[in-house]
Amino acid sequence: MVSTIINFYKHSVLCRMVNWVIRVIRRFWDGSFVKRLMFTDFGLNKRFDRKDSDVVSREARGLLVGYIDGVFSNILDTSTRIFATFFFFFAIPLMAETALTLHGGGVLTFIGGLTCLGIAGVLWVLNRTPRALYTGSFMCKLFGGLFLLSSVAGEESNAASAKVESDLTIPKSAWLFYAALGLVFGGLAAFMDAMGFVIFAGGFAGFMAVMWKTEIGVFALAFLIPLVPTNIIVGISAITILSFFVKVFITRTVRYVFNLTDLFVLMYAVVLMYSFVISIYRSGGVFMTGMHLLFVFMYFAVKSTIRSKEMVFTLFALFAVSGLLVALFGIYQQLTGNFTPAAAWLDEAMFGGGGRIYSTLDNPNVLGQYLIFTILIAFALLYIYKSKLHKLAAFGVMGAAGLCILFSQSRGAWLGVIIAIGVFAFLYDRRLIILGIIALLFAPLLIPEEIIMRFMSIGDLTDSSTLFRVHIWQASMLMIRDFWISGIGLGEGAFTRIYNMYAFNAVPSPHSHNLYMQIIIDMGIAGIIAFTMVLVCAFKNMFLAVKGMGKASALPAALCAAMVGYMIQGLTDNTFYNYRIVAFFWFCIALCAAMKQSLKTGESKTDDGGRV
Repeated sequence: MVSTIINFYKHSVLCRMVNWVIRVIRRFWDGSFVKRLMFTDFGLNKRFDRKDSDVVSREARGLLVGYIDGVFSNILDTSTRIFATFFFFFAIPLMAETALTLHGGGVLTFIGGLTCLGIAGVLWVLNRTPRALYTGSFMCKLFGGLFLLSSVAGEESNAASAKVESDLTIPKSAWLFYAALGLVFGGLAAFMDAMGFVIFAGGFAGFMAVMWKTEIGVFALAFLIPLVPTNIIVGISAITILSFFVKVFITRTVRYVFNLTDLFVLMYAVVLMYSFVISIYRSGGVFMTGMHLLFVFMYFAVKSTIRSKEMVFTLFALFAVSGLLVALFGIYQQLTGNFTPAAAWLDEAMFGGGGRIYSTLDNPNVLGQYLIFTILIAFALLYIYKSKLHKLAAFGVMGAAGLCILFSQSRGAWLGVIIAIGVFAFLYDRRLIILGIIALLFAPLLIPEEIIMRFMSIGDLTDSSTLFRVHIWQASMLMIRDFWISGIGLGEGAFTRIYNMYAFNAVPSPHSHNLYMQIIIDMGIAGIIAFTMVLVCAFKNMFLAVKGMGKASALPAALCAAMVGYMIQGLTDNTFYNYRIVAFFWFCIALCAAMKQSLKTGESKTDDGGRV
């Protein structure tokens, strides 16, 4: 059936007309200034290098950084007996606390101690390195393929596979260190409540790991941004920035390349700080300005850390897995009704009750905006993965995200994802254009009527939510007329103080419901110029990556398309009040710059110091 329709289309007048239009557009495009602007690499590049004479000793790096490097540098090639030592000494305070009943020890504490002893026994008997246990295992093949870690999945290391003689390879200082560490943490576990200890131990381990390898923080952010509360994202971001700062400016073990995108990001940060200084409600904007600045500076840490195509692939796979979890939770909310809808999100007189889901992101429009990325990234992974199992997994992610975005009832996100798929088809696989036209023709027969009615209500002023937005936009335009030069400063307090003097029909609002209007209102003309130039550089970086990444160009094409969808959604709502979306936006901008940068480094690996 489909092949018949395609063959009919190929021989039709419509097909010839479309091909003629494409040829005309391509002729003008090939000779245009815009193409030269987007595909010519003329970035401002300045490299902060570590010269060979600048090798820094562990002592010169500082006690903390040097010791962290010493503890973690060979952890994957250390015998499991060293970890057995940790668990054995961890169990001692638990067993002692139970025996002495110093803290009302119970059965759970005793069971925890026995479990640690059991783990210690197993690890002692294994006497293998973590790398040897992982290499060649089923988990290695599964996750190595899923996250595109080809070098890890296919790594052959005879040294890693060999049995380690612990008495020859582990110095006495290491035995003493892990024994003391086990005693300290075991004592804390015995006398702290379970949740408090988990938070403390997790935070300590996370801090140590990110200070050792900045990319651990970057990978954690890619996975956790949509899943955990904002305060956790703030903590991980701060530690990642600290790790980056230490390695660039103190230990000088990382090269940093300053380019044109970085210049405009810095300009945006400067305008942010200036808008805070001139804010009409400075005390109310301190927190928001600080959060935005934190995530802007996160850009530099992420961009400098992603140094190879392999790391880019892994980040995209993490985005997909994280997006799947968000989508599944949203579907769960829809099926069970286990969520709290807001009346302002839906005109119940026009579309009925039931509410709109928001999954982990607190707002259905924010959810829809995030799922645009999930759908496009999963779509791109269908082209990248070779294994049928992994392709099926990517298809499942795309299906779950597509279903969830329908349940969100976010019309801006629906429009954004349709346009984003069109952009992806144009950039990467133009065969999809024909399939897209066919899909749009048959969509009314397959999509529920209420979804179609909701989509067709875009611009319908009888819908109360649309009418409210129009009133808010009218008031926002008047605010822009009066404050376009300097803005009024960030924060809901500053906005509402001024907005109430311009409001139409007494319609209240904490923001302008338009990303671009909001930036002008908050930061003035300088803010929107800096923001626009950041986007121009980001799209330029993605176009260069599409051109230069070969078969893997599906990934930058998907990110470019998703960013277009993100910008379309920004016309209908301001989601920058959600700090996790702000973090995700700057993460994606950094990823754009990193993909372009990876074209120069190729598949190069980094040494322990982080050099390319």
